[in-house]
Order: sequence, then structure tokens, then C-alpha cells
Amino acid sequence: MLRLRSIDESDPYHWLDLPSLYKQFTIVSNELAETQKQIDEVVARIVGEDSSKLAEICDSVGAPHDLGQWIHCSTDEEDDSNSEITSDDALFSVTLISHSLGCIFGRWDIRLATGEKSTPELPDPFASLPVCPPGMLQNEQGLPAAPSDVPSSYPLRISWPGILVDDKGHAEDIERRVREASQVIWLDRTDAIEQEACEILGVKTLRDYFSKPAGFFSDHLKRYSKSRRQAPIYWPLSTRSGEYTLWLYYHRLNDQTLYTCVNNFVEPKLRQMSETVNQLRGKGSGRTRDEEKEFERLQDFEQELREFRDEILRLAKLPWRPNLNDGVQITAAPLWKLFRLPKWQKTLKETWQSLEKGDYDWAYLAMTVWPQNVVPKCAKDRSLAIAHGVEDLFWVEDYDRWRVLQSPKEEIEEQKRRQRSGTRERAKRLLCELASGEDGHLSAADVGNRLASGSYDDRELALLLYPARLAEKCWEDVALAGRLGLSHPAKKTKVARDKFIREIVTKGCAEIGPMVEAAMDGRAKSFAEVWREIESGERDDLALALALWPDRVVNRCVEDMALAECHGLRKFFWVQYPAEAWRKRLIIEVEISNEVEWRRCIAAGLVSTPSFQAIS
Repeated sequence: MLRLRSIDESDPYHWLDLPSLYKQFTIVSNELAETQKQIDEVVARIVGEDSSKLAEICDSVGAPHDLGQWIHCSTDEEDDSNSEITSDDALFSVTLISHSLGCIFGRWDIRLATGEKSTPELPDPFASLPVCPPGMLQNEQGLPAAPSDVPSSYPLRISWPGILVDDKGHAEDIERRVREASQVIWLDRTDAIEQEACEILGVKTLRDYFSKPAGFFSDHLKRYSKSRRQAPIYWPLSTRSGEYTLWLYYHRLNDQTLYTCVNNFVEPKLRQMSETVNQLRGKGSGRTRDEEKEFERLQDFEQELREFRDEILRLAKLPWRPNLNDGVQITAAPLWKLFRLPKWQKTLKETWQSLEKGDYDWAYLAMTVWPQNVVPKCAKDRSLAIAHGVEDLFWVEDYDRWRVLQSPKEEIEEQKRRQRSGTRERAKRLLCELASGEDGHLSAADVGNRLASGSYDDRELALLLYPARLAEKCWEDVALAGRLGLSHPAKKTKVARDKFIREIVTKGCAEIGPMVEAAMDGRAKSFAEVWREIESGERDDLALALALWPDRVVNRCVEDMALAECHGLRKFFWVQYPAEAWRKRLIIEVEISNEVEWRRCIAAGLVSTPSFQAIS
């Protein structure tokens, strides 16, 4: 935050001239440096390393261990010399100007600099980080402020659309707006502070500092860079010569920003230039020498504005739909031609070329511009599918692993195949025989209890449904084993016993036993009646029905989403995408085609959901 205490403690909030403020800034910086040194020494003692070794550790993980790394953020040795902030007083001047811009855009709360609002207390160092830094303009919930959160008494007009312009006389002229912010803070010392800052920065006026590629944006880029990460938040988009520049605030970008630039800034300026050019053109041969030069200059400028407008509209229709999750560099990449700082333009151009090649297909921008390329990759790469929110469309968690969804027909056959087995068919036949036999008149609950308790353990049905229990019994009871057609080994060793039990268990279908018990539990009707209900399809919600009649039940799950959910099969046959309603899954080619269409609708700003083709 910008508010600094005066050296004169009797007047702690007297506004000082720039040298005095810089002196105070230096004092605070030195105190921070000494504190950082003490922290390093404490940490070194804790980890058992000396300070030099600690520095190596910090370097290896990219952590700053020196105050200079916090202030001079960039470590890129390839930076142009013109872009370097060569002195601390220049750095301080840049900080003041940058802070003013942040106040204009509503990033920082200017009342903290004027003293109208008290500086918030520092949070506990071990507390979780707040959503917003302490100096940010916030609402009562501690979130970034919206226009409705700012009182009418707020001392500075905020440019909420996040667009300023380098155009003298315009209400949103960047030099004018920075001066307005300075006047709120410095009052009658504004002119002196501004002049001194310009002298330190080596420019005649603030407009010169903003208009030169190696001026404010270069310094801003350097401060907002760390190693290979470059993330400037104030973007200058310029005409070819740089005579006209729009400044965009990254955090206010949206899908209408470029159209706003054209409608509210470029078009009015173009009309103004066209009128002036037409007035001079109307003079014909009567133009003076100076008017002729001005006529040629304005014609060139008019053409530049047209090219500028056309390029902005081309990018808007790309479509350019900024998503801050992509990061600054990717979001700015399509605009690379409109930046004039060579180093940054080169970086963005290379980023755009990488996007075109598919190196950043995880980015929202890639999906927006090239859905026909990205969507098919999502069907093969789960990480991409997760990034773009289409994991449920193309992937399914199955047997504790993720796999690509097959076509609906293949998924249907796969789920039927998993339920089918000769052992289950044998168990079904034996249950049918039980229902049609003498025990069919018993209550279903009674039959279930008899199966579970072992009353039917002398029957093959029990051997199939409870193989582990029967194997133990048959090992001990030779007669029982004989009745069930089982032969004991010649030598009853431990190894032989384990093999005997293992073979019986393998040949059984132990999963069916609990299903039968659950289906019969509490049923007073006769076992024969209950069995007929299940057999006829009246109780296809039972797990037993799916296990013994998989073809019928799976086919019903394809048509009945609730039944599919009951059996845990919904994810294979149904999907809730992109609308809230559930729908049947389609073949992969159609899903991809529909998703590409849906993404194009989103990019075009259409609200309606595209119609989905049916399963072929």
C-alpha cells in the first residue's frame, strides 16, 4: 500500500515531496531487508544449514531469499537494457504511477493513500491467505468491489470497463486520469510530484512515458515478470505508428471488451479524423503548406485507425473470449500484432504459434478457437477432457480405473457380458426347480433364511451360492461331499485342502447368495410367487434380476435412467451434458460432432442448446 509515515512523527500523515518519500521508502526497504536476513538465519539454524546453503535451496525452488528479488522481479538476463529500471528512485516513481493506474481501474483503494480509510492490520502469518490483498478495493465480504459496492462519495471516478486511451482531450485519456488520481493523493503538490517523477524517468511528460514502448509498459512488464513467467496486467494496444493506444486492464477483460474498444473509442476517433480530413480535402489547392502536411499526416493516421479497427474486429470474431484461467500470456497471444514492445510482441507471437500447433490445447482459448481440433483429443486424453469439463462425456470410471467410453451398443454388450456365466445360468435353473418343487409353497422369507442358515447345504444350489461354506463342510464330511459329487484327494494334506476349497469356490457364484437373501427378505408371499415376479420382470430393480436376466435388465436400463441408476449403470448409458436434463449417450463420433457445435455456439454467444442426433 502506498501510504507511508512521515519522518516527522509529530505530523505522521503530512504529505512529503518525492525525495522525502523516497527516503522513507528506502528506510522501510532496509528494515525489510534486515528482517529477511534474520528470517534466513533462523531458518538456516532450523534446517541445519548455513546461509549460503539456504540461498542455494531457495534458488532451487524459485523462492526469493533477498529483498532485491522481491522488488526487481525479473531475472531474465535477456531483457532489453531500455526496459530495466536502473535506480531505486526510478523504481519508486514507476510504483507511484502504477499504483495510480490501479486506483483508476478499481484495483486499489485510493482511500488508503489519502488516509480516509485506515490501513488494515496485518493478518496472522500462519492464517490462510485472504481472497484479496489488503490494499485492494473490496466490498464488505472482502471480495473485489463491483460498481454497486463503491459509495458516491468515493474520491476518484473508476473506469469500470477497464479501458483507457492515449488521446488528449478524451474523458478516459490515460495522462488525464493518472493526473486525477494524483490530485486526490497529492492535492496542490500534484504538478511538482509529476514533474519530478518525469525527470527521474527521463521523459518530458507522462504522455511520453506511456506512449513509448520502452517506457511504462516495458517497466511494468519487467516488474510483473518472474523467471519465464511474464504477466503484465496493463496492456497497450496500439496503431502501427503508436500514435493511438488503448490501455486494457487484464482483470476486466470479457468477451465484449474488443467491441467496446471499437464502439466507444476507435470509431468515434475515426469519425473525428474523417471529418477533419474531409474539411482539409475540401480546400483542394487552397491548402497552405502546413495544411498540406497536416492533410497527409491525418490521412495516414486515418488509415492506421481503420487498420486498427479492422484488426480488433477480426480478433473479436476469431472468436476471442478471454478466460483468466488461461493466464496473461495465452490470453494476450492473439493480440500480438497490436503490441509495440518488440520483446513482448515476439513472446506473444511464439505463444500464438504454439497455440496453433496444439501445444496448449488445455487452454480455454484453444477450445474456443479450434474446437474441431481440441474436442477429438479430449476423447483420447483424459487430462484435456478434465480441463475442458467434458470428462463425463468421453470417460468413465470402471473397476477403479478410468477408461474411454465405447459406443452405446458396445457398452450395452459389455454390461451384459459381465453378468453372464454358466454358473449363474445353472443357479437360475436350480432356483426355478426350487420354486416349482415342494418348497415353492414356503414363504419367500423362509426360503431365504433356509439358504442362508445352511438348511439346504445338501443341495447343489447351496454349493453354488455358498461355495466357501460348503467347501469347508465337504472337507470335513466325506458323505456330504459324495452327495454333491465331490471327491476328496488321496492324501488330506494342508496343500490338498487349500486346493480342494479353492476349486470349489472358483466354480461357485458366491455373489448370488446375498442377492437371493435380499430379494426374499421380509416377503410373506410364497417363494413360487416371488420367483414368478422376478422371472417375469416385475422386480427388475433387484440386483438378482440383473445377475440372472442381464439381457432383459440391461436393455431396460438403456431406456429407463432411474433403473440404470439403481443398478449403477447410469454412467455407461446416460449423461447430463450440456444441459441439466439427462439424455442417452450417443456414438462417439456424434458426441464429438455435437460438442464441437456446442462450443461454437458458446463462442458465438448463442444461448440455445444445439439439437442432438439420435443413436444410430
